[in-house]
Amino acid sequence: ETDLFVFMSGESGHTLAYRARPAGQISILAADDINADGQPDLAWLDTTCGASTCFDTVMVRSWDGAQWSDWTSSTIVMAYADVTLEDARDTAQGSEIVLAGGEYGSVGAGPQRSRTEVWGSVDGAPYTLLDKVYARSTCLYFKVLDAGEALTRYQEIGLVQAREMYNEAITNRNLVPCGQRPGEMDELRSFSLFRLALVDAYAGEPDAAAESVAQLQQAYPDSIYTAMGMSWLEAYQASGDIGAACAAATAFAEQNPESYEALSDYGYANPTFTATDLCPVLAIQPPATPEP
Repeated sequence: ETDLFVFMSGESGHTLAYRARPAGQISILAADDINADGQPDLAWLDTTCGASTCFDTVMVRSWDGAQWSDWTSSTIVMAYADVTLEDARDTAQGSEIVLAGGEYGSVGAGPQRSRTEVWGSVDGAPYTLLDKVYARSTCLYFKVLDAGEALTRYQEIGLVQAREMYNEAITNRNLVPCGQRPGEMDELRSFSLFRLALVDAYAGEPDAAAESVAQLQQAYPDSIYTAMGMSWLEAYQASGDIGAACAAATAFAEQNPESYEALSDYGYANPTFTATDLCPVLAIQPPATPEP
């Protein structure tokens, strides 16, 4: 159970065609045409364990007529994953790879929640991530993360979702702290107000963006994100350009590293932020901009 060999039959008998050379223990998921493209496939788990956490990597190799090719668009890996093959999506052909789990076994990982990922082979292409759903949580930090993912991943469609989630992060008093930072709630809510101003700008609502920064100044006058928001708004109103405003916010963050280090202080299982992550420049052309 520490390696996998594939022998192919030919005129001279069976010869070695592929060797997995895994990092950990192997367990076979399927030896079949799992993506229904008429070619045989092999799918297995490569499980490695550290001091506190085990990781399951799903490997897929598909025979293309000449060799066993990697049939994943990127690495499919999850901590303590429960992995199944099932027909979970109509948009993909054959069976999808469904992983459920994702929680680390170490205290240093920080606050966590489980997730479910669905990977599928669309039109017979290598398996790609089709869906990722996190378990529900009352943690304010995760609400802020989800709002940021909606904003940056879904672009224009995500503006509505991001606005709803940032508003909820600011106003919902049922959301709770889940990190170890003093002043965590005010920190995350003030950052959410800054991001709400950014959403307003991308939505073509410069007056709403200015109002969001004004609310930020009033509610959290001492927050690092208030100072950053004021720098952003000044550049935005002077130029009418979101990219230039984000450049100003990024320059402020570079001079004040606590602005992004605060968001990175939630354990190694959670994202690390840089100065450029605080004000993402998106491929969205807002319908309206402020006049300089």
